[in-house]
Amino acid sequence: MPIRRWIDDTIAWTYGSKGEFSVSSFRKRLENCSPNDQTGSVFQLKGWCPPKVEIFAWQLRKRSVLVREVLCSFGMGQGLSKECLLCLSGSETIYHLFIHCPWSWQLWCTGMSWWEVLSCPNNTLKDWMDGWSGLSPSPRCAKAWCMLFFAVGWTIWEFRNNFIFKRQKSILEQAAYMVKFRVVWWFKFYGSGAQHSVSNMMLNVKESCISIAIPRKLSPGVWIPHVGEKLKFNVDGSARGKPGPAGYGNSQSLCALRRESSPYCP
Repeated sequence: MPIRRWIDDTIAWTYGSKGEFSVSSFRKRLENCSPNDQTGSVFQLKGWCPPKVEIFAWQLRKRSVLVREVLCSFGMGQGLSKECLLCLSGSETIYHLFIHCPWSWQLWCTGMSWWEVLSCPNNTLKDWMDGWSGLSPSPRCAKAWCMLFFAVGWTIWEFRNNFIFKRQKSILEQAAYMVKFRVVWWFKFYGSGAQHSVSNMMLNVKESCISIAIPRKLSPGVWIPHVGEKLKFNVDGSARGKPGPAGYGNSQSLCALRRESSPYCP
C-alpha cells in the first residue's frame, strides 16, 4: 500500500487491491503460500456444507484440531489420559480418532456402503483427504460424495465432544443416522435443490443425491423476411472436432421478389 502522509494510520489488508479484506483475495493468498500442498477437491471451500464444517475440515488437514495428543504437547493436558474415548483402545491422535479408530472407521464404512464403495484407510489423514474424491463412484454423485466426507468427520468430532462434555454414549447407529441426515439435508439445501422430501431421500441416498444438470434455456428463434429484390440462403453446418470432419447444407429461399400482398414466402 502506498504511504499517504495526510491520512491517519489504519488497518489495511495488503493482499487486496483496495486494502479491504475479501474471501477471494484470502483464498488466492492461501494458495500462493503453499504451492506444493495442493488440496484435493474435497477440501476446496465450495459452499456445499455449513461454513463451520468447512473451517473444521481445514483445521483437520492442518492438524490443528485439539485432540488429546495436541493438548498434551501444548502442556495443557496435565493429568489427562490420552486414551481414545470412542474405542478405549488407543491413543487419541488426529489420525487415530478420525481414521484408525475402529468406531470411526466403521462409520466411514457405513457411509461408503450407501454408494456400494469399499476402501481401506490410508497411511496419513492428508492422503485420505486427497484420495477421497477418487473414490467417488460416478461424477453425478461427486457433490454428495464430498458432503459425505464432511458429514462423517464432523459427526466423529461431535460425538467425541458429547461424550466428554455431556457424558453421552457414542452409539454407532445414531452416528450413522446423523451422517445420512446431514448428507441429505446439505444436498437438498446446498446442492441441486432436490424436489423430494428429506425422509424420502434418506431411504435411498445413492439414487436421491444425484446432481442433475439444469438445461440451458434457449431463446426462441425469429424469422425475419428479406426485403428488396434479394436472394436469401440459409446455410447450416456442423463439425466433429477442431479440426475434424465437417459438412454443410443449405436451403434456398424461392421468394426472390417481395410480394405486396404478403412478405412471407408461400
